Amino acid sequence: MLTAVAGLVVAMRRDEQPKPSTAVVSKPSSVNGESSPQASPRVDLSGRWSGYYNVYYLIEQRGDHLEISEYGPGDMLTAKGTGTLTGRQISLTFVAAEGSGDGLLDVAPDGRQISGAVTYRGSGRRVSVSLSR
Repeated sequence: MLTAVAGLVVAMRRDEQPKPSTAVVSKPSSVNGESSPQASPRVDLSGRWSGYYNVYYLIEQRGDHLEISEYGPGDMLTAKGTGTLTGRQISLTFVAAEGSGDGLLDVAPDGRQISGAVTYRGSGRRVSVSLSR
């Protein structure tokens, strides 16, 4: 397996360029003068992220909604997923050759790394994920 979340090899090439980001940046909110844990300024995750083994990810962010595409060598689409960003945590679902699954990932405070794990529903197999830009 060449990827962190998939192994799907399909005859599909990425022919279009990623769309410009439409991410929303929000200001921190407070309750009784104290910042809430999810009130940190939203980071823009849109763009290209590097993973393991020459795999890269394109993330499109619209508000809290994320669309994630994984590409392997030769720009082959190997997995697709959607997620929700809450504070600095991403909950996601994905579909890959090995099946579908769910994941929980954390965004680093500087917004330049994403790490966590995904779990395949059928097998229960857990795979670590580490992305950077």
